[in-house]
Amino acid sequence: MNKEKMKKILKIILIVVFIIFMLFVINTIRKLIIIKELQRNVSQYIYSTNYHIKSVSNEDNGIVMIYNSYQKNDKKLFVMERVEKGKTNAKISTYDNGKEKHTFWEAEDTKKASLDSHVIMMMNLYDYFGGQSNMQLICSCIGSKVESAEYKGKQCYRIGNFRSGNWLDAAYGTSEVYIEKDTGLVLKINFGTIGSEIEYEFGTVQDEIFVEPDINQYELTEDL
Repeated sequence: MNKEKMKKILKIILIVVFIIFMLFVINTIRKLIIIKELQRNVSQYIYSTNYHIKSVSNEDNGIVMIYNSYQKNDKKLFVMERVEKGKTNAKISTYDNGKEKHTFWEAEDTKKASLDSHVIMMMNLYDYFGGQSNMQLICSCIGSKVESAEYKGKQCYRIGNFRSGNWLDAAYGTSEVYIEKDTGLVLKINFGTIGSEIEYEFGTVQDEIFVEPDINQYELTEDL
């Protein structure tokens, strides 16, 4: 093979490598632009003081965990239910009036309450990509997959293998998340073998939801 032919082959190889590299860079920039847009969209919700979040998690053993989180100004309520074979067999409710936290626990024939609870449970509104610098976001984009998808009639981005750095990734290894395009809110997330579906309401929470159960029906305990 003469030198002239080798130069042509090498030139072709370099062109192909350059094209592949440019496509890689363009795709990474595309994903970063999408993520930045989702962050801007969700920012309008993060500081909401009247919202309800419902999360339903289906575990691989057939158990369903239902979480409801309510907030209206300083008042908060978090309810966690464990459902097995269509029946709730455990329920924990934590009421927070801004000064005290009261927790009520129900399981089968047992009812207990703590009026000085140290339990802190709440689902907050958050930016899924928050807490990362631009360089960290770029690095996360490189190995991720971002594509348009529809979820329950809503236009979303399906994002896979994105290392967001939140506790779900650290604990379970998040593999896929659906984020609504217009709001930036997470609608579905798969972490490990557990899948969660999330719903949101804003400006609908009324004071009645924060009325605590009759304490006389519960056995008092120091803490749960």
